[in-house]
Amino acid sequence: GDPTTVGDQVEKVRGRFGLERVVLVGDRGLLTETQINHLKRHPGLGWVSALRHHQIRLFLCLLAYYLQWHLRLALAPLLFDDEDLEAERVRRDPVLAAQPSDSAKRKKSKRLSQDGLPLQSLETLMAQMATRARHQCRLPSEERLHISRSSVSTRLSRATRLLKGRLDARLRSLSPEDSPQS
Repeated sequence: GDPTTVGDQVEKVRGRFGLERVVLVGDRGLLTETQINHLKRHPGLGWVSALRHHQIRLFLCLLAYYLQWHLRLALAPLLFDDEDLEAERVRRDPVLAAQPSDSAKRKKSKRLSQDGLPLQSLETLMAQMATRARHQCRLPSEERLHISRSSVSTRLSRATRLLKGRLDARLRSLSPEDSPQS
């Protein structure tokens, strides 16, 4: 169909009901790539479209890989991962086999972070982070809510600060005037 039709109809509904933001939910037939490209021109207009099974699996795999990549970057000081890998890629010969950086060699030999904390793999650190818990309980005889938290090791505290710092930096980089309209 005509890609301008949907946008025009949405504008009529938006004006009639005084809506600032509209989200279309459609199948693959209604929300084609051409249609979506046209809808991007309308500020405050979003959409949700169906994906096929293999597209969903691919999307979830890519999302998991992306999340793991960001976790490795943020938690690199606590992991055996080579923190200087990107800088070394610029300097080394792309034909030769990659060599670990000096900092990676130090990490491997000492098995300690610069803070003196034992290094781990991402998997073991994530498993340790998963043990953190917050417990809430309210006794029938009291109105007060009792909250307790599991004890936190220095390593988990450091991991939490690293993740929070990375998230805060990422959120600061996404200022409202820079975000795309969808």
